[in-house]
Amino acid sequence: KQNKFQSVNSMVFFAKLTCCLLYCSYFLLPVRMMIRNMRLLRIILLLILLSSSVVSWMSEAQETAVKFENFFGSENFNNGSVVCIFQDRDGFMWFGTYGGLYRYDGNNFREFLPVPNDESSLINSHIRSICQDSTGAIFIATVDGLCIYNPETDKFRRFVHNPADSNSLITNTIYKLHVDQSGTIWVGTWGGGIDKIEKYVVYNKQNKPADQYRFIHHLHHEGRNSISSNVVTDIAESADGMLWLATQGGLDRFDPRTGAFQGFYHNPDDLNSL
Repeated sequence: KQNKFQSVNSMVFFAKLTCCLLYCSYFLLPVRMMIRNMRLLRIILLLILLSSSVVSWMSEAQETAVKFENFFGSENFNNGSVVCIFQDRDGFMWFGTYGGLYRYDGNNFREFLPVPNDESSLINSHIRSICQDSTGAIFIATVDGLCIYNPETDKFRRFVHNPADSNSLITNTIYKLHVDQSGTIWVGTWGGGIDKIEKYVVYNKQNKPADQYRFIHHLHHEGRNSISSNVVTDIAESADGMLWLATQGGLDRFDPRTGAFQGFYHNPDDLNSL
């Protein structure tokens, strides 16, 4: 659309991005002709600049427009309740839902579900958190235990609480997994505080190495320095390596090097408190 205004001598001016034309009753003359009225020339130039700015802004707005593509109902992806999203080091996108685990390669989805009587399948379809260790293994937190997926074998390994084993997972209901700066994986649970996963290697009779895992527990204890609550819903890390824990009893800052906790709580008498 052209911008125009009419002068007192009945001449009409059109401001365009590429050129300006002076329209008279009988002919068109290029703007490069001598214009005696300098004030009129300034107005024309201003209209050119304004028109250029508007066109440029509209072009940038179109380039930055956000478009959404809905994958619900796609082949092998029929669960709309997505709880967590993770991208692994190979670029695959992982989606944890209330009804299964899904991997997306940019074109297709692959669905992972528990298989009855198959210990190498996913332990539960309710996924809460996903992460990856330095070897490429995918850790999946569920409400019924922890799974580690090996991309090379395409199999899952299950970990659950064993009352007879103090090094087993503290509880089966997991809400958050976090990989810290050193590569250590921390497990935030519902009812069991946080667990630190320690990996070690054992050798079988054929002298072949096999990865083993033990879980170091950090539970709430009254009357001593400990986590504020055994219900942990989220874990974050600051640049200094401190872990920040969202618990049912307050916000905790945890130093993995010393094992010390510092709690932050709401104080109605302190406007600067949590």
